[in-house]
Amino acid sequence: MRSLLPYAYDYLSLLLEDEGVRSHARSIILFGSAARGDADKYSDVDIFIDAPPEAAAIISPAVKKAEGRFIAAYGRKWAALGVKNPIKPIIDDINGERWRELKAEVASYGIVLYGRFEARQEGLAHFSLFSYSLSKLPQKRKMRLLRLLFGYSARRGRKVYRQNGLIGEIGGVKLGPNSVLVPVEKSRDVRKAFIAHGVTPEIRELWMRQ
Repeated sequence: MRSLLPYAYDYLSLLLEDEGVRSHARSIILFGSAARGDADKYSDVDIFIDAPPEAAAIISPAVKKAEGRFIAAYGRKWAALGVKNPIKPIIDDINGERWRELKAEVASYGIVLYGRFEARQEGLAHFSLFSYSLSKLPQKRKMRLLRLLFGYSARRGRKVYRQNGLIGEIGGVKLGPNSVLVPVEKSRDVRKAFIAHGVTPEIRELWMRQ
């Protein structure tokens, strides 16, 4: 399916015409499958509007108004392209306890559409732990993926040529035969590499002391 980012921005352009939204929203973030790039025609377009809890009463009417205007202004255009995904906004303080897991997801895959989002916790560094199995891959595909992730060396005459892998280039480390640890801001690149080679890794978010 085509990227839903332009779709989300069309909605956002209408939402941000409201002064109350601009004044009270600290950030507006696309998350979920639309941000990860694996949405299908049935997926919601999940948007988190990070704002103080008391601002919800101000922002909610603007959200409903923007939804109606979006359908009127852009509905036909996107329907012609086969895109009719419902937009599902959440208005709340993303630092609230109930959003702890979502905040970690946003730090990993979220796309900030407006404002600024800071996920770092004092004294801690944020990582993604990838666990995976390559046992079902054909040998050639397995070797291509391993070379992409970890690099390789080749001897030509008396010279040895080394090609760095993705994990090393982004500051990640190999923890074992089937696990790697990478900075969360680079985890999307690693996930794409796995998916492109037919591997669905298990991903966990970790905060570690620096």
